[in-house]
Parts: sequence; structure tokens; C-alpha cells
Amino acid sequence: MVNTHYPASHVMETYKITGEIVTLDITDIVLNVIGKPILSSVAAASACKLTGVITKESLKEAVFKELMSIGLKKEVIKKNVQAALACFDRISEVHPGYFKPKKEEEKDEIVKLGYANPCLGSPSVYAEGNTRLKKTGNWRLFKPIIDYEECSRCLACFVHCPHSCISVDESGYPMIDYENCKGCFTCLDECPKKIISRKREIRAW
Repeated sequence: MVNTHYPASHVMETYKITGEIVTLDITDIVLNVIGKPILSSVAAASACKLTGVITKESLKEAVFKELMSIGLKKEVIKKNVQAALACFDRISEVHPGYFKPKKEEEKDEIVKLGYANPCLGSPSVYAEGNTRLKKTGNWRLFKPIIDYEECSRCLACFVHCPHSCISVDESGYPMIDYENCKGCFTCLDECPKKIISRKREIRAW
């Protein structure tokens, strides 16, 4: 399951994927229904649909129960349920051939797993640290945009960025490293002139 507005064929061709995948822009659904990029309920709904064994009513009940348990307001829960059900329905709409109903006589096969040495599946780290090579900009759903015509070069954004993704150029203006900026928008919150805006990324993954 890939969260993107591209069709599955495009993703498979671009990234040379040989297996079967399903694509759906769940970000767009939550923005339209909930108004915020909160993906947990809709991602779970998509996964439930892909199992082929979870019903729509079971999903609705589970989402409601889970969100009630963490004390969310009923209006917020209602929107999450609505978005989850929309994703549940959209999966079969955009990929009608994905689901192949089992015949009544077909039964699930019971697979017996034998013993395997734990060392075979235990992680062993031999390489040097590669944190600097990890680009976290693709975590972002929205990116901050600085209006340089209004920027006073106070550098509040530079000082408060929790991930050190903002540097200062030769003219004293803040520059955002979009390869690593996660879109937390601390810069927007701390900007005294409020000249930093949000812009949705074209790609959702």
C-alpha cells in the first residue's frame, strides 16, 4: 500500500517494483474530511481492506472504540470514522481487480513453522553510522515557505529549528534545507512577523 496520487502502474514502472501494490492518496482524503494530515485511522482502514477479511462495520466500530479510549472529542472521532470508511471504500474503487473472493470450498491452509536459530534473525551492525546520509525531507506532507520580501532577518526560525535544518546565507537570510526539513513548523510558530507559510508537497510519499 503506497500513499500517493500516482496510479500503481506508474509507481511500479518508476521504481522497478515486480510485486503487486495498491496506491491511494490517503493524505488528500484526510485533508478533505478531517482538515489535518492525521493518517493513522485511514492508514489502518486501508490495511483492513487489503486483508480481505475485515468488514466495514467492524472497522467503524474499532476506530470509534480506539479513539474514544484516548479521549478525543466526538466531532473529531466522527471525522476520523468518516475518513476511514472513505478509504475503505476507495481501495476497491481504484483497484477493482485486486480482490479475488475465495470460493466457499477453499479453506485457509495451516502453516507449521519449524525452529530457527535466533542468530539468523538477530540484527548485526557492522557499518559505520550513516545518520548524515539519511534524508528526512520525505517525511514531510507540507513544507515551510519563507517570504523573503517580508523577512526581517531576525533569525528566530534559525535559532528555534529543533533539527538544525535552517542555515544563514551570506546576506543574513535564513535558508531551509528541504532535504532534511520534516515539516514540524516550529519556524512558523516562532516567526514574530508570521511570514512563513505552509505549502503542500506535490508527492505524498
